[in-house]
Order: sequence, then structure tokens, then C-alpha cells
Amino acid sequence: MPKPSNKKINDLLIKADKLFEKNFSATELKILDGYAYALKQIKADLAKVYADLGDFPTITQVRKKNRLNALYEKITATIADKQKIELNAIASAKKNALLNSYSSTGFAIRVGSGMAFDFTILPQKSIEYVLGNDMWTNRMKDTNSGLLTNIKDEIERTFRKNASREVGAGLAQGKSYSQVAKAIAKNCNTSATRAKRIAFDQMHAGHMEGRNFGINKAMDSADRLVIKAQKIWKHYPGASKTPRPDHADMNNVPADKDGNFHLPSGGVGQAPGLIDNAKDLYYCHCSAVFEIEGLGE
Repeated sequence: MPKPSNKKINDLLIKADKLFEKNFSATELKILDGYAYALKQIKADLAKVYADLGDFPTITQVRKKNRLNALYEKITATIADKQKIELNAIASAKKNALLNSYSSTGFAIRVGSGMAFDFTILPQKSIEYVLGNDMWTNRMKDTNSGLLTNIKDEIERTFRKNASREVGAGLAQGKSYSQVAKAIAKNCNTSATRAKRIAFDQMHAGHMEGRNFGINKAMDSADRLVIKAQKIWKHYPGASKTPRPDHADMNNVPADKDGNFHLPSGGVGQAPGLIDNAKDLYYCHCSAVFEIEGLGE
């Protein structure tokens, strides 16, 4: 069995970080499944309009038969259902990331150091405080609102062009069902990319909140055990396709006496994913680790 060491502590923390990435993949699939289901429903509702009114339905036709508002109501309901699933999935995943990270941090430090660090159950107030920061829900709602607007605009533009095509004896270019469906799918893909980013950022924040709670708890025990310890920024080369130079420069940099990291970009925070500069949060794969002075490598 390996001797207690900082390497052993941080190998266990890195293992927990890899598990977090795996858990994000499961949440990502839920979001993509939601988009796939919504797109299928929207395309089916749109296809029915084309089946009833022909290859190039006009704005006059759909309004005369009261099909436009009915179509929009169905699409609005579909996106609302998808949004509800997303919000619940991300909130649950963020909470699990927080609790799992706190637990895995305590395990890594106790086992890796072989010392009697005290890790009590994470207080409910701490959990509620982290999860109470729900500004991300507005970002998700804005994403879905934008998607709905783009889909409605695409459909209305098409029906208007079809009317011009009819009046202009085919000179104006109309759009068939397959062309409109393809444009809507493109809008959904763009929106899904934004939703995945929000999900990752929130799960990473939960993961780092749990890590930070755990390390802070270990710092309290370190005072009791009369040992010196520190929290250190960890950058994973290759984890991101476009790593930030500022984050790479932070690799192995310790936090200050208040537990804050100061990035070259000017951002400050208790851990990666918790920085007060928004551009430092998007798809950040960095982490925080824990080292004890004199424990050895």
C-alpha cells in the first residue's frame, strides 16, 4: 500500500475530477435527448400544416384556417416542456456534484494523508446557499426564449415568402417542408450547444463548491493538527480543446491567505469555476487540489 503523500491525496482528487466529467456526460445526454424530442414534435406539427395546405403554404392560408396561432401554441408548449426537464436535470446534477465532491474530497485527504482530518456532514445551510444561486436559470430561460423566437420567425418568413412566390409566379423563392425543418434543426443545435455549456458550468461550479468546502474543512483540521497545508490550482492540459493561457499559467499556484486565487486576467475566486469573471467560467476544466507541507511527493 502506498505511503501517505501529497501525490496520493491528489491522485484521488484527480480521480474524482474524472468521475465528475463522466457524470456531466450523462447530464449532457439528457439535455440532447430533450432537444431531439422537442425537434421531433415541432417537425411533426409543422409537417401536418404542409400536408394539409400543400408544398408551399402561404401566410394568408395558415391565418385564414387559424393554423398559425395553433402551430405556435404547440411549439411554445413543446419548448416549455423541454425547458422544465432541463432545469430539473441541471439543478439535480449540480446538487449531486456538490455532495459527491465534498465526500470525495474528504476521502482523498483522509486516506491520502493517513491523518485524522475531521469531515462532518456538509451543513444543509451551505448546500442551500450554493443551490440558491440560480441566476443560471435565467440564462437557460433566455436560451429557450431565443429558440422559440427564431423558430417562429423562420416559419413566418417562409410562409410570407411562399405568398410572394405565388404572387410573383414563382420568381420569389419559397421553402419546402424539408428546407424549413432543416433550418429549425440548425436553430435547435445552436440552442443545445448553449444549454450544454450552462449545464457544464453549473455542474463544475457545484463540483468546485464541494471541493472548496472539503478543503476549507481540512484547513480547519490542519490548524488543530498543527500542520501547514494549502489549496492549489490544478490545470489539466488537454482537457479543453481551447485552453485559456491564463488558466494554464495558474497551474500549481497556491491560493492566498484568504483562500482566493488571483488570475492574470483579473478574475478572483475560491476555486476554478467560482471565479468572479464570467469569461473564466465557460467550460473551465481546471480544479483545486490540497497539499500538506512536508508530507512528501
